[in-house]
Amino acid sequence: MSSCYLKTIMKITLMHGCGNNYGIIEDLDGELEPHYKRLSQQISRTMGSDGVLFVCKGERTDYRMRIFNPDGSEAEMCGNGIRLFARYLYDKGIVKELEVPIETYDGSIVVLPKLKIENGEVVSVTVDMGKGKLLDRKCIQINDTTFYGDHISVGNPHYVILTDEASKSMAIKYGPLIEMHESFRPERTNVEFAKPWRDKMRLYVWERGAGLTQACGTGACAAVFAGYKRGLNGSDVKVFLPGGALEVSIRDDDNIFLTGPAEYIDEYYIEL
Repeated sequence: MSSCYLKTIMKITLMHGCGNNYGIIEDLDGELEPHYKRLSQQISRTMGSDGVLFVCKGERTDYRMRIFNPDGSEAEMCGNGIRLFARYLYDKGIVKELEVPIETYDGSIVVLPKLKIENGEVVSVTVDMGKGKLLDRKCIQINDTTFYGDHISVGNPHYVILTDEASKSMAIKYGPLIEMHESFRPERTNVEFAKPWRDKMRLYVWERGAGLTQACGTGACAAVFAGYKRGLNGSDVKVFLPGGALEVSIRDDDNIFLTGPAEYIDEYYIEL
């Protein structure tokens, strides 16, 4: 006698914003919620993504974005992810509007991405990221090296180091140590190494729970905000990251706007 069992085949859409790539999975009925942590670890490991975005039912709006890092931890906000999420909802016909209200994290934050359309295609997405907040300025000692940085919140925590020596090697060497530093426990922090200059910035980001990434939208916002508050850059800055460029604008009330691309990579099917 043969036995059989049911297999669940799940579709994953892989997208990226300036090389910062995420798998997107629809779960409007919430059936997959007990598996979010495991799925994010599995998908990030097998596909090399920087995390997974789950399309969930919202409480204050129709849709909620939940963000899980490669290590299985849940993130509060993702500037690149929210742009990908908005384009996904629009292109799949889930929403028809060019401005899409989306809940993030615990539902307390609602963002309204605005899609720009040319020749029927989404070419960029602008997101009102809310107000930047300078939490404090911290001096961090890592072995025999001292860092002076700004602890910034843009919906999630960042430690921004403004330096002419910003480099990929610096981010790889010191990023994980600063992320886990006792000053930022237990939540940990994202870490930015930024070189600002007027209306431009070179940026490398060590993301909490993900490591060095090609781009980080909230990291770009935090770095520009830190430089702006110190008078090292203007309010409208083009941020150059390893995966591409993002545009950040700061208004007089400290509201931060992030503009950048949202692109498709491919669709995949996995067995759950």
